[in-house]
Amino acid sequence: KKIFIEPDIVDLVDCKCKMLFKKIIQFYRYGKKIGIEVSGHWSKPFKNIFRKIPIAACVPFTGESIAIDTLGRMSPCVYLKNYHLTGRLNSIFLRKDYLDFLQKTWVGNIKECNGCIIEGFCLGGCYLSRISKNTKVFTYRCLLFKDITKFLVKEFIKNNYKEIVKQLT
Repeated sequence: KKIFIEPDIVDLVDCKCKMLFKKIIQFYRYGKKIGIEVSGHWSKPFKNIFRKIPIAACVPFTGESIAIDTLGRMSPCVYLKNYHLTGRLNSIFLRKDYLDFLQKTWVGNIKECNGCIIEGFCLGGCYLSRISKNTKVFTYRCLLFKDITKFLVKEFIKNNYKEIVKQLT
């Protein structure tokens, strides 16, 4: 049992981050209580702490979804207008221009993320939020990701304290 909750990445820029954080945490805690895993792109930085290969929050990097526009063209993200899939679904990952795009927008190449406390786990978040003309989009997503990651780390330590201490001694 899982549910994926994701705040709007385009229009929700006037939302108070603290309020959104509280709502997501309410859903997260309630889900735990009733046995449902509540996650979203916001939970990926925390989950990446424990993965050998981190998973980006941005679907063009992961191949997790396919967007289909009104003309029937497919792309890895509804917001990527220049990269359409042709033939096999994984064909996009064989295109040099697409691989160059991914490389330019990956960890270490995103100046807004350099030195961020969760840079290596967040992996830059959503590409659309970074290129938006409204800088509030990226700022609010970044703050939200950091706050939720800190919360989840504290929650993990609280729930696993004895095991952590045992492994450290």
